[in-house]
Amino acid sequence: MDIRFLDNREVREFSNLIMAKWGLSVKPKRVLLLDRGKLYLDDLMIIRNERGVFPFLGDLELLKSFPRISVDMGAIKSIVNGAKVMRPGIRGMPPGLAKGAIVIVSDEKFGKGISVGTLIDDSDALLAMKSGAAIFNEHYIGDRFWKAAERLTPDMLHLRGGASNGT
Repeated sequence: MDIRFLDNREVREFSNLIMAKWGLSVKPKRVLLLDRGKLYLDDLMIIRNERGVFPFLGDLELLKSFPRISVDMGAIKSIVNGAKVMRPGIRGMPPGLAKGAIVIVSDEKFGKGISVGTLIDDSDALLAMKSGAAIFNEHYIGDRFWKAAERLTPDMLHLRGGASNGT
């Protein structure tokens, strides 16, 4: 686990990327380097891997910027082990979301975020489905990003919402 400071070019490139994708202004100063990915720290906690950029589940303020999908309690164990979210487990999904949209997967009982995913198809098509995979699981509680963040000390984080899963 290695934390390093970003140079001005890296900050500018990453800031432009997040502004273009999410419409958010960020100026990260540090990045945690992991095997097959990075966790950007400071302003917002953002994951970057070979599949794209995603909000970190521990950044409660950032999660508010993304739509939520609720799943039944029986689906949680599979999801937090990295499985795709299957259509039968979905209990609530807003209509009108595009294919590939980033969503926060929450349990239906407590509303806590357990996963960040991308829609496999648009939400209207997914709502009409009875079975099959609906959401690709990009980041979940207990994955390598979550475990790395747990090892960071509070003074290393600068999270607005806290590093525990109060999502």
